[in-house]
Amino acid sequence: MGNFDVIVVGAGTAGSYASYLLAKAGGLNVALIEMKGKDRVFKTTGDAIGIHHIERMAIKPPSDVFMIKYEGAELFSPDLSIKYVVLGKGFGLDMAKWARWLISEAERAGAHIFDNHKVQGPIIESGMVSGGVRVLKPDGSTEEFRARVVIDASGVGAVVRSRLPREWWVSEPLLPEDVSNAYREIIQVDYDIEKPEFIKIYLDANIAPGGYWWLFPKSRNIMNIGLGLWGGKLSEEQGLNPRHNYDKYLANSQYTRGGRKIIHVGGGIVPTRRPLPSLVANGFLAAGDAAVTVNPVHGGGIGPALLSAELASKTVLEAFEKGDFTERGGYGGTILSI
Repeated sequence: MGNFDVIVVGAGTAGSYASYLLAKAGGLNVALIEMKGKDRVFKTTGDAIGIHHIERMAIKPPSDVFMIKYEGAELFSPDLSIKYVVLGKGFGLDMAKWARWLISEAERAGAHIFDNHKVQGPIIESGMVSGGVRVLKPDGSTEEFRARVVIDASGVGAVVRSRLPREWWVSEPLLPEDVSNAYREIIQVDYDIEKPEFIKIYLDANIAPGGYWWLFPKSRNIMNIGLGLWGGKLSEEQGLNPRHNYDKYLANSQYTRGGRKIIHVGGGIVPTRRPLPSLVANGFLAAGDAAVTVNPVHGGGIGPALLSAELASKTVLEAFEKGDFTERGGYGGTILSI
């Protein structure tokens, strides 16, 4: 049985950064549990992040995680007759390198990495999650990992949060209308992308009903192109799915013309709803997509994941200083005012 001060579930952006911050603070025994191998952690996203999020970080990322620098975004009307330009500096990330870097920094700071370990659910004792979590190990056996605090950063599936008692505010489930269903491909084309320093967002109810489709350059001839559909009744009634719409409207369009080479494909669910009523419970916090911190306007989640990890780590440190891990005692300040 593993005994720790803090258990973090999920080695994505939020989980790895929270683990780094907590381990770096010193004095805490931190376990970071990830279901994939640590060299295979990869989040399918638009890959873009504002520079203000990078500048806020407590650690400077290496230059090789940045594929391109952005100067802003271009937003297009459905018939392309109107274009709004929104200025704002940012980066296009290499998400594989980004993930490996964050995990390695957490490990270097002193966090214990348990990759290829699958969390099955929380251990609740006396109304607290401080029992820890049950874990399926690579050899097929199960083990209880114990801690005073558990942070769920396992993504939209929220493997811990979703298994908490329904009467707890933090356990509020996601409904179909709370999410967008997305699909994207990273492709290389044999022409120079126009104005690669600007990400492109297109509002088109045929291609992406209830959402938008995007073209995010990653270099002069590599792009992240995809779309997100609203997960509510519109998609259900029309039988739509993002891969079908991508293949129908974008796969062989003018934007992917000529020498199209597929580098990576992937899809996922993006929580685009109001924030949860609370991000905490007794002995428990949620961060990143598991906490529904994605910006509901544009669906960006990397920056909010970093911010939620920062606030979660501060809150956990305050709880240890007070020796109070209850929802109102230990967590009554920082995280409830996110």
